[in-house]
Amino acid sequence: MLSIRTISKADHHHKLDRPHNPPESNLSDEEFDVEYYKLYDQVEEIMSRQGENNAFGDGDYCLEPHIANSRGLHLEVTNPNIITRELLTELSDSIGRIDPRWEVYLSSGDFDFGVFISATEAQNLDEE
Repeated sequence: MLSIRTISKADHHHKLDRPHNPPESNLSDEEFDVEYYKLYDQVEEIMSRQGENNAFGDGDYCLEPHIANSRGLHLEVTNPNIITRELLTELSDSIGRIDPRWEVYLSSGDFDFGVFISATEAQNLDEE
């Protein structure tokens, strides 16, 4: 069962300021791209069942490819009602099946909320 815990704003910002499990120096860009798109494709499929992907904020979330020096995949959620325990569990399970070194980050555009999802837990930003 997925563990969900609350983290402070300081811990949240600390995680945002650092890459998550960056790729090893001997991993080629092409190999890292394959890793990224394996997870991206799964997240895209899961999120498409939750609502509409729209980069202009008119949908429920925005998921666009953006490869960085991090094993973190970020998407902006414009409809917080789609974030449920079931969604977090499905994303977590997907990470576990594909590559547990990765993390998915769901956030609002104004950082009103933020959820880091790993293969074992979700870390939710404390709203106080």
